[in-house]
Amino acid sequence: MDFPTRFSSTLNGAYTSGGGSIVLNSVTNLPSGACDFYGIVQAEAGNTEEVFHVTNVNAGTKTLTVTGAQDHTSASNHSSGAVFLAGIITSEVLSGFSTGGSGSISYGTRASRPSAATAGANSMYQCTDGPYTYISTGSVWQAFIGGVPVTEPLLGDFSQVNVSNFNIDDSRGGIYMSTAGAFGTPVNDTGFLVQTPPSAPYTIDIGIWLTTLQTNGFNGGGIFLRASGSGKWIGFYKLAVNSTNEYIQEFNKWNSPTSFSAAYVTTRVETTQTGVPMNYLRYQDDGTNRVLYLSTNPFNWIQCSASSGGGAVSNTDFITPDQLGFMAHQQDTINPFGIWLLHYKVTS
Repeated sequence: MDFPTRFSSTLNGAYTSGGGSIVLNSVTNLPSGACDFYGIVQAEAGNTEEVFHVTNVNAGTKTLTVTGAQDHTSASNHSSGAVFLAGIITSEVLSGFSTGGSGSISYGTRASRPSAATAGANSMYQCTDGPYTYISTGSVWQAFIGGVPVTEPLLGDFSQVNVSNFNIDDSRGGIYMSTAGAFGTPVNDTGFLVQTPPSAPYTIDIGIWLTTLQTNGFNGGGIFLRASGSGKWIGFYKLAVNSTNEYIQEFNKWNSPTSFSAAYVTTRVETTQTGVPMNYLRYQDDGTNRVLYLSTNPFNWIQCSASSGGGAVSNTDFITPDQLGFMAHQQDTINPFGIWLLHYKVTS
């Protein structure tokens, strides 16, 4: 899409409705040759205004090759001397607009999203059944939520451990884990989406939406580290709590999916951090210790204490993990819940 400098001129001769060319009088800033822009002939003498798509210009004769009746206007006759304005913005212009000067804007379900290569560089795709907006680089899609760039997790990048009591849905983007049972039937359990950790130092960031009723236990999820041989694991996660009807942040040790061992630290999370617009957790193994962070965006992080006394926690305390990833924990056996993993990134 070309955006010529805005200019105005007048018609050098009458134009008959449906015609394929317009001749202008004296004009500056007129492009030459094949082009792609829009202009408008203003209403005059009983003739209605009309938007034209210009695809070629003979700069010498000031003749424009046009298609009329664009942008919801109707074909009309136009008198000699009618005002012609160019460099205007129309819905057709917007449909091809992007920061890179090319590409398209489209929308549909996550399953209907074309490949990034098919869409073309700088094209945008808005999901209608999920929170993601995508911008194509020409080879891959960059995901955004609320204008914030995120790394969309793909279910195929994980193996699944002990997930029989959870539903897993990736049809709308990200990974949504929810209680398999209906109200009154959930089972106390923890499900794991597993990857192999890189060599330290490394960092894992996640972004989640957590939805739960007032609980009769603890429902939530987050980041885990696990020793596959013993089944012991450590979790850094967000939970809804039954006793105080609030959200808490915990860093705990577990002997199994359902057998609690001990707490490193529990932190009350203010209600302002439970719904705007996503909660981000960061776990960092700095090569010596385990370091924790919390945020409501992927840019500004607040470090959390990793122990109740505020001291450091060794990266080999309790377990030496050979697995990490995302977990969902259902303790409440009455109220179901769901947690949507929308951002997942491991860096080393």
